[in-house]
Amino acid sequence: MQTSFKSIAIIGKYMNQSALQLMQRDLADLASHLSAKHIEVWIEENTAQHAELSGFKTASLESIGSKVDLVIVMGGDGTMLSVARSLIEDDVPLVGINRGRFGFLTDLRVEDMLVQIDRILAGDFIKEPRVMLAAKV
Repeated sequence: MQTSFKSIAIIGKYMNQSALQLMQRDLADLASHLSAKHIEVWIEENTAQHAELSGFKTASLESIGSKVDLVIVMGGDGTMLSVARSLIEDDVPLVGINRGRFGFLTDLRVEDMLVQIDRILAGDFIKEPRVMLAAKV
């Protein structure tokens, strides 16, 4: 499998304990899946701590974007927006796995995330640039 992504960060919605409990297994499965493909896996430090994920490199949200080629965000639209805002200076691509309600901004469903991630790793994706708006009242 050819991939241009040699290192990938995983960031999950850790602030909500009930949401974290639902996705804890999914986060571990995703990290293990990527690691088995010889991809360097980074876990955002708060995600790793709250989801009890060990055995992977960790970094703060502020620094993780400069260490990886791709960031996978597991949560909902709010989590995607928050991570995108935090990583705007790093210009790193984001892939969202929906664990929220609507998923307008997320890309993948959790039910088929591993299959879809493999497609992305194989080069089957279209990079969509998005605009960040700023407003003052």
